[in-house]
Amino acid sequence: MSAHTLTILGCAANRQVTGDDYNVTSGYLLKTGERLALFDCGGGVTGAFLRYGFDFTKVSDIFISHTHPDHVSDLPLFTQSIYLTKRTNRLNLFLPIDFVQPFEQYMRALYMYREVFPFDFTVTGYREGFVYSAGDFSVRAIGNSHLSRYRERLAKIGESSELLSHSFSITVGETRLFYSADLDTFAEIRSYLTGCTYVLIDSTHVDTDEVLAFVKDADLGALIFTHLGDDNEIARLREKIARSGLDRVLIAEPGLTLEL
Repeated sequence: MSAHTLTILGCAANRQVTGDDYNVTSGYLLKTGERLALFDCGGGVTGAFLRYGFDFTKVSDIFISHTHPDHVSDLPLFTQSIYLTKRTNRLNLFLPIDFVQPFEQYMRALYMYREVFPFDFTVTGYREGFVYSAGDFSVRAIGNSHLSRYRERLAKIGESSELLSHSFSITVGETRLFYSADLDTFAEIRSYLTGCTYVLIDSTHVDTDEVLAFVKDADLGALIFTHLGDDNEIARLREKIARSGLDRVLIAEPGLTLEL
C-alpha cells in the first residue's frame, strides 16, 4: 500500500441507513507516512478509527469543517482516546474560530483540562483562506455558505454567529484532493476541482445531476459522493451514476481507502 492514503471512516448524513458502518457520520483520515490527520469527527468515528486498525498516537492534526453534530459530535471522545494513550507528541486541533471558546468550555465541563494533558495540545481558530502546511501535506480552508440558512432564525431569537462552514483543498506531494464537507450549492466549489485526483462531495445538499454533468468534461480523477442519505436516496444515486456511464464517479463506503 502507498505511504499516503485517505480512508473513509464515516460517510453518513446523520440518517438511519442499513448496516452499522453506514451509520458512522463524517470522518476522513489522511495518512502521510507515519502521520495521521483527521477531517471531521462525527458520530461513531472513534470506533471506526479503532475498527480499521489505526493508532491514536499517530494522530497529529484534526480539522473540523463546521459544527453540525454529524461533523463534530465525536470530537471529545476522540480527543480523550488520544489522551489515554499517554502519548507525548503534539496534537493540533483546527476549529472554525467562533467554535474555539465553546469547545474549550465544553472540554472543561467534561473534566478534560488541557493543562493536564501529557502532550502539547494546541487549538487554533480559523476562517476562510487559512492555510496549514506540515510535512507531506497542506490544507487550505475554503468558505462555503452551508450555514447561511440559519441567519434569519438566529435574528429572530436574538443570537449571532459568524456561520462559519468550510471545504478543504488538500495537497499531498503532487496530489490534490478536495473535501467539500457540507455545501449550499455545487457552484461555490466547482472552480476548485480542476486537476484534483480525488473529490469527495456532499450528496445531500447539492444537485447531483449538476455534479454529474460537470464531471463528464472535467479534468479530474475520481469523484466520490459522500454524506449519504437513507437507503432509498443511495439507491437513486446509484441509478443516476449508472445512467451517466461515468466510471470515475463512486459512492463512498465505510473503510474505503484511496491510495494517493
